[in-house]
Order: sequence, then structure tokens, then C-alpha cells
Amino acid sequence: MKLLSIKETAQALNIPTRTVYRLVKEGVFPKLALNERTIRIPFEGASEALSMLVQKSLVKGGDAK
Repeated sequence: MKLLSIKETAQALNIPTRTVYRLVKEGVFPKLALNERTIRIPFEGASEALSMLVQKSLVKGGDAK
């Protein structure tokens, strides 16, 4: 399992760091809390969650013209 920091996750998924923080806070991205200030995100879980979000937005946006 590859664990990444917030910044590494943002870079790997090509999304803003603030978005990663928001998705972690909302429970969309899984996290591993090492202590109160340090968390790590499993890359595979974050990647899958982001893919599901993109698919949902495409389905919602695909109907509108």
C-alpha cells in the first residue's frame, strides 16, 4: 500500500491541495492518522474515490445541454 501526504496526493492526482483537504474532511478520501497533525492517504483509495466522483459528475452533466 502506497501512503502519500496531502501534498503528494494532490500532485499525484493533479488536483489542488485544498481539494484534497476537503475530500479528506468530507470522508471521500480514506485517511490514516499517524497523530493529530500527520495523516497519510492510501493512493489507491484516493484514486478510486476521485474516479467515482468524476463518473458521477459526468453522468449529472451529460444530460444537460
